[in-house]
Formats: sequence, structure tokens, C-alpha cells
Amino acid sequence: MILRRDAQVPPQRACIRCGRCVQHCPLGLVPSDLSVALEQGDWEAARRMNVLECKECGCCAYVCP
Repeated sequence: MILRRDAQVPPQRACIRCGRCVQHCPLGLVPSDLSVALEQGDWEAARRMNVLECKECGCCAYVCP
């Protein structure tokens, strides 16, 4: 049995600000800015950027270099 605490999670890659995620987001969100706000714990900024509209479709992650 693999427990969550034992799972190996790859480190997040640094954003190079290429804009691909923005171009491919079907909802017109800015995933790179949302990610920064969420990492910093700035929930109010994330709300202003419509984080709750994100459907977690994965398009941004798929096109990320």
C-alpha cells in the first residue's frame, strides 16, 4: 500500500512566462499569475483573478514547457 506521505511528488518547474498557458486556457484565465498568488497564500488576489472559475481541465499543464 502506498500512502500519500510516501508518494514521490516531482518538484514544480519554474515558470518561464512564455504565455502558452494563457493562450490555451479555455476560460481565459491567467494560470501563471494564479499559481503565484496561490503559492503565496494570497487568496484574495486569486479570487480577483477568478480562480473559482478554473475547471482544472489541465490544458495549462499540458502546454507548459
